Amino acid sequence: GSTGRAKGVSGTQLAITNRILWGTTTLNYEVDEICYARSTIAFIDGTTELLAPLTLGRCVFLLSNDNRSNLSYLIPEFKKNKNYRINLVPSFVEILLSEISENNISVSGRWIISGEYLSDTLIQKCLKVIPDCSLNNFYGMTEAAGDSTAFKYIMPINTIGTPISNTQIYVLDNSFNPVPIGSIGELYIR
Repeated sequence: GSTGRAKGVSGTQLAITNRILWGTTTLNYEVDEICYARSTIAFIDGTTELLAPLTLGRCVFLLSNDNRSNLSYLIPEFKKNKNYRINLVPSFVEILLSEISENNISVSGRWIISGEYLSDTLIQKCLKVIPDCSLNNFYGMTEAAGDSTAFKYIMPINTIGTPISNTQIYVLDNSFNPVPIGSIGELYIR
């Protein structure tokens, strides 16, 4: 969990099925694309990294524990396979971008960023360092079977995006009333 302490979360098969169906119908998996799976199946991203492309009969490359965060392994993979998709957390994207930038490495691919707060600075850096990259931000929580909103970046604007299929998003105050646009509140997912 985000607190650093493990916690059990109950999810539903329907919510995971909805997320996989949304992904297979909107994320444009290409026939010759390699989908890297970094997460364990016990983690919510693991189900969609693995199951969404397999549902479409696409190639999934399972990264071992030793290689899923190994820059010496991943960057040559990215250079070799220009047509790939990978889910990454922002803190790891920062590390990857530093290595790519410092060594003037050319990569592209489809990067889906989720799991942590995505800053304006990181969005701008990503679009600058890898201009040919397709960059997406997914946002959500495990209790809602993972990502509940999505946004594809064309320019550096920081947003969590719009709800995925069969999902509604509400920003509410302490009394569970909608807050005015631009106001601070708590995010509720339905």
